[in-house]
Amino acid sequence: NASGEHQMSQPLNEEKSIQKTGSTGGRLQAWRASVDLIAHHPFGVGTGDVSEELMAVYQRESALYAQRKNMNPHSVWLLAGVRLGWVVLLGMFIWWSGLVVVAMKMKNQLLAVWCIAFMLNATVECFFELQQGVVAVLFLGLLFASNHQK
Repeated sequence: NASGEHQMSQPLNEEKSIQKTGSTGGRLQAWRASVDLIAHHPFGVGTGDVSEELMAVYQRESALYAQRKNMNPHSVWLLAGVRLGWVVLLGMFIWWSGLVVVAMKMKNQLLAVWCIAFMLNATVECFFELQQGVVAVLFLGLLFASNHQK
């Protein structure tokens, strides 16, 4: 009864694959799903539909870890793209890059380094989803922007 053994072992193998997928694998699943949504919704899915749309992709792609954890895009850039589309994603990137250029012209190296660190961290974290992320970004941004010597 080889087919019966195969059918019984399949859920066990599926469970093993879920257990082997950790937070890094889940993050990759979330990133792939987000890129897929941006590709299919160039103007975004809207601010209230991100979780629902991601869950649909997780189900379709069998991204079980991300589905179980109801993962967000885990990237500020991807979240902007999924919510509001390519134009907002590009606008945010240009704005932050422009802020780095302005900080360098003003010789405010602390602000420039902070902006670069923000941009890099925004690639792998979605810190605007929590109050402590918003407060930290605003506080540090204002602090470093005001730390300018004339």
